[in-house]
Amino acid sequence: MFLSRLYSEPSNLFDPIEFQDGVNFIFGKKEVNSSKDSLNGIGKSTILEMIDFCLGADFNQSSMSRLFKEKHRLENTYIVLEFEVDGQEYISRRTVNASKYLEVGDAYSVEKIDLKKAKKELFNIIFRDPLYTGCQRDTWFRSLLTFYLKVHKRSKNEFTDPIQYITASNAPVELNQYHLYFMGIDNSIVCENFDHQNSVKDRDAAIREIKRLIERTHSIDIKDANKRIDRLRNEIVKAQGLIESFKLAAQHKDLEEKLNKLTLEIKSLSEENFWDTHKLSSLKESIELKDVLPESKIKGIQKLYSEISKELSSLVKKSLEDAVEFRRNLSKSREEFLVDEINRLNRIIETRSKKIAILDDERSTLFKSLKAKNAFKDLTEAYLYVGELQKNFADLASKVNTHQDLEKSKMMWRGEDNKIGLEMVTFLQSSSDEIEDFRKCFNYVYDSIYPQSSSSGFSITQTFDNRSKSKISINISFESEESKGWNKGRTLIYDLAIMLNSIKKGLKRPRFLVHDGIFDGMDKAHFVDLYHFVQNEQKKGNRFQYIVTLNEEGTLGESFGETDELTPQKIEDEAIAVLSPKKKLWYKQR
Repeated sequence: MFLSRLYSEPSNLFDPIEFQDGVNFIFGKKEVNSSKDSLNGIGKSTILEMIDFCLGADFNQSSMSRLFKEKHRLENTYIVLEFEVDGQEYISRRTVNASKYLEVGDAYSVEKIDLKKAKKELFNIIFRDPLYTGCQRDTWFRSLLTFYLKVHKRSKNEFTDPIQYITASNAPVELNQYHLYFMGIDNSIVCENFDHQNSVKDRDAAIREIKRLIERTHSIDIKDANKRIDRLRNEIVKAQGLIESFKLAAQHKDLEEKLNKLTLEIKSLSEENFWDTHKLSSLKESIELKDVLPESKIKGIQKLYSEISKELSSLVKKSLEDAVEFRRNLSKSREEFLVDEINRLNRIIETRSKKIAILDDERSTLFKSLKAKNAFKDLTEAYLYVGELQKNFADLASKVNTHQDLEKSKMMWRGEDNKIGLEMVTFLQSSSDEIEDFRKCFNYVYDSIYPQSSSSGFSITQTFDNRSKSKISINISFESEESKGWNKGRTLIYDLAIMLNSIKKGLKRPRFLVHDGIFDGMDKAHFVDLYHFVQNEQKKGNRFQYIVTLNEEGTLGESFGETDELTPQKIEDEAIAVLSPKKKLWYKQR
């Protein structure tokens, strides 16, 4: 992607800007008669924000404070960016009147689409690389573009870290997948690791949320949840039993009268059983008394009569034998009668006892029904109560089951995390040649812009810290004493190395770099070396655009070092936009 033109429709807002290959200066020039006037606020960074605006940046105070401040000036006007990708011209138009939309197309047709869809379309045009074997997602569009379009934000320090180029909140585990994409190195395992780590964040957030919901909704800790579930289950069974009793109670309007009748009947049967049991006891005692006439007594009577007369003794003996036999038969008949009576009474008592048990069960059921009627005013209230119990039971059980599933997945995640860690070692080994190629490119850029320095370093290494989620670390090292703008220098070298590497490998990546104010605070000698580096690469056929904002500062020698080669006048002559306190960006401010 090369930038071609930036302008407004209608063309009454600012001078059209034509981009060119090589260095593109956006120059802040001091006026001869007003050299003390500030070069801030004249519109240099605003030009860059308009490029960003046309490429889908959020239009708000935070994202583009300068352009947002000019919202009233931009009304009823389109900002238009023309750019080239693979030899084909494209156009992107946007207006603050409909900032949620972007008009994207080629030289023949332009389609108005919502911003979310437009970003995906622009990703496919600018970044989608059919030859790249790694992961590339259209949701990355703004994150990738921010690397190539570094516009100074007043609310944050720019160029603090070339790797962490978006914000401090974007962790290496996310950024590593972008950087490997920039280098053309397969980032599949790094993307898998990011998704894996992100799933942890989502899962842990879900676990915390479930615990919070259980505590808030049920007023218990997660460890007590299963006890509450058991209690609710028992309460439901009990309440459903009361409902069944209530239904039975509703069928007996004379419930209390029937209870009294049952009680009286049970009482009567119990009394009858009592007296029959008492009679049975007496009969059992009676049957145990045997009616037996002792043999000695019979012989005594016979002897008495034999002493009086033998004839009388013989008659008495016969009579006694008949009397004893009669008594024996009478005693047997009595015993048989008692046995029959005992058996009859036992049967009667048993029958009554069974009837008493049946009546007692019926009475117990009616007692429960009466209790249920006292517990609930009506069935509606009863069902509402059970419904509320079931609702609480289902809600709590569902949350506990979800919590258990998440905790289980947490244990499985650790195994997968170890597996990815081992695959990361394999990745570094298999990508060592590509990493070495980029290291050579990095060192070449470094030596070209910092010819007097001898120490720099680029590396991609495994991270052995268990707390590190990224598992690999991309490092760029300078000696801090080599430059006033140490971090800016690291960013400058790394970004240019990415650009040059993309060109050499034929990667479908943007061919422009925007560095807003990167040379503020840096040794201007490095700026001169940068200029020569870019120009030399153009001569070699390595076509790209380096867009930089620059203010005229101090004396010529203090500003640019080699005054005969890169004078303020030369910069002004080559600049794509020259602004000053008297010639600001907007026409109406001049």
